[in-house]
Formats: sequence, structure tokens, C-alpha cells
Amino acid sequence: MIPAISEWSGQSTLLLRAVPLLRRWTTRGTKANNTARKSGQIHVRVTASAVAVGFMLSLFSVAPSTTGGQTASGQDSTSAENTTSDAEKLAASLGDVDLKKRRDAAYELAMMGQEALPALDALIEQLDARDEQVWMQSVTAIGKIGPGAEKAIEPLCDTFADRSVQKRYRAAWAIGQIGSGALPTLRKRITDASTAQRAGAIEALGWMSHSAEPATEILTPLLKDESVVVRRIAVNSLGKLGPSGHQSLVLALSDNDPEVKTNSLRALSKAKTLSTSVLDSMMQLAQDDDPAVRANALIALGHGMNDAERLLALLMTGIQDPSPNVQGAAAHLLQDLDGQTEVAILALTELLENEQRQTRMSAARALGALGENAGKSTDALIKALRAKKSEQNQDDESKPTERDVIARALIRIGAPAVPALLRASSITDSASEQIAVALAGIASKASEPLIEALQAESEQTRAGAANAIAAMQPIPEAAIQALKQRLDDPSIVVRTAAIHALSGQSVVSKEWVSKLESLVADPQPAIRQAAVVALDKTDETAASLKIFIERLSDKDETVRLAAAVAIGRSEARSTAALDPLLSIRRDKNAGVRRAIIEAISKTEKRNEEVTATVTEMLSDSAPSVRVAAIKAAGDMKLISAPVLTALADSLNSTDENVLLAVLASLGTIGAKSEISTDQLSNALQDQRSTVRSAALKCLSQIDTDREQVMSELISALDDSDWTVRGVAATELGEIGAEAKRAVPKLFQMLASEDDSESARGALRAIDGAGPEAVPVLIEGLKSTDRRRQFYAIFLLGKVGPEASTALPVLKKLREDSDSVRAKDAFTRAIKQIETNTEVETETSD
Repeated sequence: MIPAISEWSGQSTLLLRAVPLLRRWTTRGTKANNTARKSGQIHVRVTASAVAVGFMLSLFSVAPSTTGGQTASGQDSTSAENTTSDAEKLAASLGDVDLKKRRDAAYELAMMGQEALPALDALIEQLDARDEQVWMQSVTAIGKIGPGAEKAIEPLCDTFADRSVQKRYRAAWAIGQIGSGALPTLRKRITDASTAQRAGAIEALGWMSHSAEPATEILTPLLKDESVVVRRIAVNSLGKLGPSGHQSLVLALSDNDPEVKTNSLRALSKAKTLSTSVLDSMMQLAQDDDPAVRANALIALGHGMNDAERLLALLMTGIQDPSPNVQGAAAHLLQDLDGQTEVAILALTELLENEQRQTRMSAARALGALGENAGKSTDALIKALRAKKSEQNQDDESKPTERDVIARALIRIGAPAVPALLRASSITDSASEQIAVALAGIASKASEPLIEALQAESEQTRAGAANAIAAMQPIPEAAIQALKQRLDDPSIVVRTAAIHALSGQSVVSKEWVSKLESLVADPQPAIRQAAVVALDKTDETAASLKIFIERLSDKDETVRLAAAVAIGRSEARSTAALDPLLSIRRDKNAGVRRAIIEAISKTEKRNEEVTATVTEMLSDSAPSVRVAAIKAAGDMKLISAPVLTALADSLNSTDENVLLAVLASLGTIGAKSEISTDQLSNALQDQRSTVRSAALKCLSQIDTDREQVMSELISALDDSDWTVRGVAATELGEIGAEAKRAVPKLFQMLASEDDSESARGALRAIDGAGPEAVPVLIEGLKSTDRRRQFYAIFLLGKVGPEASTALPVLKKLREDSDSVRAKDAFTRAIKQIETNTEVETETSD
């Protein structure tokens, strides 16, 4: 099998659980990296994941402790001999054919710190390791050996040419740990013609905190380098060197590149003291044309300026800046402005009436950041909440509206905002929802005033208090007693809110269940509906099921819907209530019909009436009901002719939800569905990528004509959407060796950042190639991307004698290569082509 060669991510074995989180952190950064790589530039920022991984790995860098009775090196002679022996044994294991043993050995050496020195030569050999875990742990081990690992400096510098940002970063870190012994080499590398070598050397200098002064001397002249890339990396490295580097960063404040200025400001914001001249420069940058520069100038001034009044003026200007980033920086700093809180609150409150929506929102955020201190601004915030100008965010529905921002600010203010919010809850208007949200958000911090509000004259206030208490977990005993009293409230709204709140209590009593059983017969539909929902949450007995069945015939559709949903909550309920459910399958309310079909799909019964009901609902007038019926047909694997005909007809729908549901259900049913490729043609050509992807998955599951399926999948590798191409590649991988004719296109996809992962997975699964792939693979041999080159070598070997035209190129590349691993790979491929002998290849996770 083709070895699994995935992008090196820098996680140690103990940190693998952090991968999903780091990926989320770096989504934006990854897109930026991709853009930079595609334009031929080198991405010079240390990504968030790299910083996080570097920090976590540094936790393992604690020097070994020393104890009495030891030699000057910190070990007694016996211990030293044992340690040397252990390191040498682990060094031998690094060359073992068993991948797990190599990984374990590299990991244990990384944990040994300086004691791994006897294994240094073996560790250096692993800098050419194919397995990413072995490589990463070996580099970590070298870095932790420290100054004694000078022999590794040159091999580590060679990694600066690697396309992986993470590998370059880790190599730079290791060189930095080796320390001052690397300075001569790095001095040469920063004048190298290769930008990658210069960048790596500069980054390595940033890790030399123990040799900060000489590193600073080397880096400082680079702040005037003609290459903006070099200046950016130099600023980052100087920032990591602490006070020594901070002095030089002042030069970067006058750079003409916004990123250089921004990164310099970020580093200087960590300095303990700043001179007057530096502060003046930052004041000027607070007016810079670039918003990122302005924002970071404010942050740096907030940390370094002692004149609170002068800083307040700057921050109030920042609040009104057109950039949300500048506004956010100013708002954040205002909450820590000693002695100026009252002045800031007054000024921010006035800004709530500003003509600019962004300014109003920024002022609200800042008031929320001030917390309870901004309690006096509650009335003004509620007024802004109700203002017509703050009704809707017209720019982007996915972003918080102005009302959302104000509601969050009120929540952050907390208990001091409760009285005003309760007064406001007595008025019904378009802002009522946000007021209720704010009260609910504050509930856990303000239980006493909310409990008192349950006795208020206004029914809206009582209902608002009940809804807010419902958000408290757990609900205080005092609140439970007060809510029970509201079950007899004259207001239907208050009684409903009280039922909802009490349904969230942690301990359910027989008294409460009994009360609910009586409330399901209340004359008011809203009370009956609320009681059914609450009973569904609290009771699993046969008695409650009987009540739900009875409510299926309720006069009110909301009650019937609640009962049907409650029954469909479990297979046992649905099976027991199957006949009553079937009896109301033609309910006039679409929501009820949908709940019925969803409940029916959970039963174990597959009689004629059940099948007829599902078939009937496949043609329902409401799309939501049809979707539920389609899913039910798939879940229940109904393969009757009427069902299959109805599903086939659904393929002609233009509704996306219907199409996605029917394609998924047909795939679940499989080849028995007797649906052909022709019937899927519209879905395969649909303008929506989600539908095309679902159609490809369905096709792979239902069509027995493997050649036709492969033709469609290979064609989809040219789709305009990367998600569709990914699905096609995955499905071709599922087919396996029979999909060899897809290899040329899959191999070309390796060059795409969007497609490389899915293409690698498919190529590993197909595990071979045909003669038609030879021209593409020969071109791949010339790639500077080592992974693409590796796949080309491997696959040409799999082609065998029919790849003989590749032999001259393979032999020339083998001759020119300095890598032992690469030479071995070339030799294996050449042997396979010349002898047609399959050579067993090593696999990795």
C-alpha cells in the first residue's frame, strides 16, 4: 500500500487530541497561507497552531533536576552509563523496520533532553524520515539536546527549503535551542540567495533568547532590508527576543509596510516601559491609514501610556473609528482605564445616539465590557434597543444585529440591569425578544429580583421573570415555589412561562407530574400544549403515553403537534401508539403530518398500512412532509414498487432539501432501488454543489455498472467545486484497484491545495496505476514537491515494464539525489520496472 503521507502538523503523540482545536484556530490562517503559496510568496507569519504547538511542546523542556551524590554533569557514574546505554539502544531502534518502534524510540529520546546526546547521529539521519511523527520527535530531541547538538545545525538548515510551514518552523525552533553555536551558520544563511534560507535563519535567530544580544545585532540591520518579506520576519524574531529586541523594533515603526509596523507594535506592547519618543511615534500611528496599524497602536498605547486622560481621548476617538477592529481595541482598553470609568461611561452613553450604526454598536460593546460598572447606562441601552434605527442589520444577515449587540451588553452588565429590564418587559414591542434574552442571560446572577418580579402587577414582567428563571441551572428552590404559585396566574402568558420554567427543574416530583396531568386538560390550548411538552421532558411512564395518545385528537393543532412529537421521541412510544398515529396521518397541519411520519419511521412494524402511509406522504403537498417521508423510506429500507416510483419522481424536484433526502435514501436502500444513472443525470448536473456531491455518493451505492460509475466519477474530478471533486476522489478510492484509469487526474490534483488530501487518499486506496498514467507521472518526477515526486516514483513502479520510458529520468534523479531515502525509492521503482517484481512497501498511518 502507498504510505500515508499527510501534511506535517507538529503535534506530539501526547498532543494529538489538540488537533481539532488547532485546526479551528487556523482556518483563516490556512487560507492566507494557501493564497501566499499560490502567488509564489513565502508565508512568514508563525501560524496560531505553530505557536500553540510550540508552547505545549516547551512544557516538556524542563531541565533534568540534580541531586546530591552526583558528578559535575548532574549524574553519578552508574546513572550516566545507564543513560548512555539507553540512548544508544533507542538510537538503534530508530533504524528498525517496525514503524511503531521507530516512533516510540524518537518519542523517548525527545523526553530525555540532553541525555539523548549519544543518539545524535541517529537523530540527524531521521531528518530525512518519511514518517511525520518520527521526524517531529527527532527534531524535538535534537532541540532539547541543546548546545551539544551543533552537528545538526546544517542538516536542520536544509529543512528551510521544505514546503511545509510547520517543518520550517520546527527546524528553526530546534536551531534556536542549540544556541550561540549556530550563530556563524545563521550569519551566512541570512545572506543566502534563497529567500527560504534567509527566512528560516531569521526565524531561528528569534528563538535564541539565551543569546539575545548577538541575535539582535544580526537581526537589526535587516529592518532596513529591501525585501519586505525579510523585514517582516525580522520584526517577528526581534519581538520574541524580549527587551533586547524591543529596542531595535522602534526603527520598524517608521516602515512603509503596514504588516511590519503592526507586528512591531504588537511586540512593543509587551515592553515594560516605553520612552516618550516611542509613545509619540505610536500616537502618530494611531492615525495611520491602515486599520490594523491603528488598532495595534491603540493597544500598545493602552499598555504603555501612564496619562489616563490623554489615553481616554484617544480611545474615545478609536470608538468612533470606521474600522470594527479599531473600535474593538478601544472598547477592550476602556474597561481597564483606571480612574476614568465614569467619564468613559458618560461619553459612551452619548455615542449610543450617534448617527453611525457601527459607532453605536461599538459603544454598546464597550459598555458591556465595563460590566456592572456600567449599570447606570442600562436605561440608555434599552432606549437604543427600542430605537427604530437599531432594528435590523441590513448588511449581512449572518452578523449580529445592533439589537443583538445591545442585548449582550446588558447581559454583561448583569444584576444592575435587571430592574430596568423588568420594567421594560411590561411593554410589548419589537424589542421584547431581546429584552427577554437579556433577562435570561442575567438570570443566574440575579435570582432575588427575578423571584420578586414574579409578583409584579404587569403580566409581561411576571412572564419575563419566569422565562429568565427558566434559564437558570439549577433553578433555586425559592424560585420553584414562586413559579408553582404562578401556575394559577390569571394570565395565560404567565402560566405558560411558569410551566416552561418548571419543566427545567433538576428534581421531578410526583406532585409536579400529577399537576401536569391535570393541566393537559386545561381549557386553554396554550396551557395544554405547554403541559404536553413539559410532560414529555419529565415522565416516561405508560400513563404519560396514554395522555399523549389522547392529545392526538385535540381540537388545537399545536397540542396535536406536541403530542405527536412526544410520541416520536422513542421507538417504544412510536410502536405502542402506531395505530393512533396512522389514524390521523391526514391531519390538516403539515407539522403534525411530519411528526407522524417521523414517529412511524422509528417503529419496528413494516405492515401494508405503514408502507401505504409512507408512500402516500411521499407525494404530500408540503415539502417538509415529503422530506420526512423520503427519510423514513430510506431508514425503513422500503423497496416496494410504489415507494421506488415515488422516490424516482422526487428526483425531478427543484427543492434542495427534497433532493438531498431522496439521494441519501436511495443510497441507503442501495442497488435494490433499481434507479439508473440516467435517472440521476439531472442531480449530477445540478447547479448546487451539495446536490452534485450527494448524487455522486448515491450513484456509487446504487449502480451496478462499475465502468459507468467510474466514468461519472472521473468526470466529476473536473468539477468547479472542490467539495464535489473531493467526493468523487473518495468514491474512486472506495472502488480501489479497478479505478486505475483515474490515476492521471488524481495525480494532477496533488498540486492543488484544495484537492491534495482527497487525491492522496484515493491514490493510496487504488494502490496502482496503468500505462496511461506514465506521461503524467514522468512530469511528476520533476516536481519540487517531494510528496508529488514520491507518489510519481511509487506509482511508476506499480505500472511495471510498461513504464520503461521513465527509466532514464528515474536513474538520472537517483544519481543526482543526496537523500538516502530518495535513492532507495528510485531504486525500488527501477527494479519493479525492469523486473516486473512487486516490492513490498512500508505503510504508515
